[in-house]
Amino acid sequence: MERPQLFLMPTDDETDLLEHLPFELPADQYEIARSYRKVNDRNNFVAARWLLVEFFKEQRVDFNLNDLQYTDAGKPFLNNGYHFSIAHTKGMVGLLVGTTPVGLDIELIKPIENYYEFSEVLTAGELDTIARSGLQTFFRFWTAKEAILKLTGDGIVNSGLVNSILFPQPNTAILKYHAYTLQPFIIPGNIFATVAQMQSANIDLTEYYYVTEVAGNRSLKYDNIKIIPFVG
Repeated sequence: MERPQLFLMPTDDETDLLEHLPFELPADQYEIARSYRKVNDRNNFVAARWLLVEFFKEQRVDFNLNDLQYTDAGKPFLNNGYHFSIAHTKGMVGLLVGTTPVGLDIELIKPIENYYEFSEVLTAGELDTIARSGLQTFFRFWTAKEAILKLTGDGIVNSGLVNSILFPQPNTAILKYHAYTLQPFIIPGNIFATVAQMQSANIDLTEYYYVTEVAGNRSLKYDNIKIIPFVG
């Protein structure tokens, strides 16, 4: 697999995916899933693992959810040569898998009353650019930072690195002397997505796999959708 693969699974608050899984979650992960009071939160947890299982089944790679390990910062990872990143927003869960480090963020585009309330994660220059350019530029910066910090394992929440990310040119970022390539685009449901990769290993995605239904045997069916790069 030379090119990273992106899978997107729509979710809702009515269908409890935990009741429809074609496999059993490990006991500890099952208990975590059951601990979520809101169906949407539970679905985010379950859908990501369902997508992982389906991916490795398609790749014919031996995989068990017990293989998941976690860094001290809570980032899940595998020791089988694959890297992955999980993201979710209202109504959607995403899984990005590659053979080099990858980062993914997806965010539902919704109105922002005051961009300057986000001064802890956006620099003054970025906020000024957003004020001139509008809502989609806000989500372009936000998802870019989130995707990079997911790749590195730091995360945007409580990360002192968030305003150290530099954007010397469109779709390129630098953090701690490392260069990253960004691929922003919009997916169904008015959701902004950004994929981050190390610049040295970057191979742009050309399409993603969108779950359209769960088949009779509870396997997932996909539509292949061409990625149209966001320009703005």
